[in-house]
Amino acid sequence: MVVGASSSPSGRSDMRFAVAQSLDKKPANCVHVVGTIGLRNNGASVTVANHPMQQLFQAGQSVWLDNIRRDIMDSGELAAMIANGLRGMTSNPSIFKNAIAGSTLYDAHLVKLDAATPDAPAIALFEAVAIADIQSAADEFRSLYDSSDGGDGFISLEVSPTLAHDTQGTIAEALRLWGAVDRPNLMVKVPATPAGIPAIEELIAQGVNINVTLIFSLEHYEAVAQAFISGLERCMVDPSRVASVASVFISRVDASVDALLEEVGSTDALAIAGQVALSAAKTIYQRYLELFGDDFEAIWGRGVHPQRVLWASTSTKNPAFRDVLYIEELVGNNTVNTVPPKTLTAFEDHGVVRANAVTEDVRGAHDVLTILAAVGVDLAAVCQDLQDAGVESFAEAFEELLAAVEEKRDGLRDSGDAVDARLAAWQSEGVGRRVWDHDPTVWGEADTPEISNRLGWLHLPETMADNVADWAAFADVIRDGSFTD
Repeated sequence: MVVGASSSPSGRSDMRFAVAQSLDKKPANCVHVVGTIGLRNNGASVTVANHPMQQLFQAGQSVWLDNIRRDIMDSGELAAMIANGLRGMTSNPSIFKNAIAGSTLYDAHLVKLDAATPDAPAIALFEAVAIADIQSAADEFRSLYDSSDGGDGFISLEVSPTLAHDTQGTIAEALRLWGAVDRPNLMVKVPATPAGIPAIEELIAQGVNINVTLIFSLEHYEAVAQAFISGLERCMVDPSRVASVASVFISRVDASVDALLEEVGSTDALAIAGQVALSAAKTIYQRYLELFGDDFEAIWGRGVHPQRVLWASTSTKNPAFRDVLYIEELVGNNTVNTVPPKTLTAFEDHGVVRANAVTEDVRGAHDVLTILAAVGVDLAAVCQDLQDAGVESFAEAFEELLAAVEEKRDGLRDSGDAVDARLAAWQSEGVGRRVWDHDPTVWGEADTPEISNRLGWLHLPETMADNVADWAAFADVIRDGSFTD
């Protein structure tokens, strides 16, 4: 794979130049990678190795899909994406709500569950269909999980967001979900709230794979990483079988900070708009390298996985930004980027891979954060507000999900009742017998002879039975005459 580094006109690597380029167009000196199985690129067949997800993996980054729907597994689409280089999946309540309420994919399963347990609460119905999907996805990724020695091939399922401020409740819920799904490549999502941090340590100690979510700041990340390390120190199982990612949210930081910079309105403030989230991400990645570099392997030995940084919320919120900005600028060794379908499609179309982009111009990143503080924006406070809002938003989404499941069940019950009533009426009216008797009043009150005359098809199997030999002979004539169309 050929990669390049973004350079300023003076030849010096400069973060502001790279971001400005990303906001507008493809950065200079970079490779535009396009390709997918089944497509042709410039007249040549595109191989799996050329796929952008594979090229990102060659640069050290695993792509996970931030989406799940039953038809992705059932249709073979997920298997094809894995062949193209997809290395994991994440889910959340909003994704499940859209899948369940926005389609009929889950109707039959919900009807079956409702018939077996008509008094079951909505959360029990949701968990049943969600766990089935998670297990199916985990099974699709299992060979990748095995071949990567537990390094990739994960699917994430979130503990109830209503437990974000309940340490013991989070631990109990995570252990319950871990046992219910019963797949080694499950990751249970736990928020990086003050109550979530000790839960993360305890769950790692008990051998549960954890995807830590709602990380916005370096302070959040530091607490999460230390909880992971402390959990490993107390680990009750083989630590090489425990995996974790620290999910750092990106686009929401820029959306919030840029609004504040607009309010400040000074030249310095406006000059760093669109750069703060990437700058903060670069400082977090530098801290990752300090915590999980060569010393980590020396202490823990080969086979024990560091807690990777996962870039989340990587679809751009600002339409002025390049739509793949938060993929292109965050390529780094041993990282993950969980990408929603629309953003992944965009990257497959016009994405640029720059190996180690997240390590470019770290000094410039620190300069951006220094200017941010100088113009009066408290990044730590902004990030804490974002985490608090994220907890509230996730809890609301979870409640909306349960309401959608309840509404879906009620609708299916009403539909079922209507069908049962109609079938009972037809039976009492002898509709089946009357159709076979060519009774035209089945379709209307008046006697309509032409309806009776058009029901001869009911007896085709009987009337045509004597002609089977003639039809077979006709088929032989056609074949002997070499007719093909």
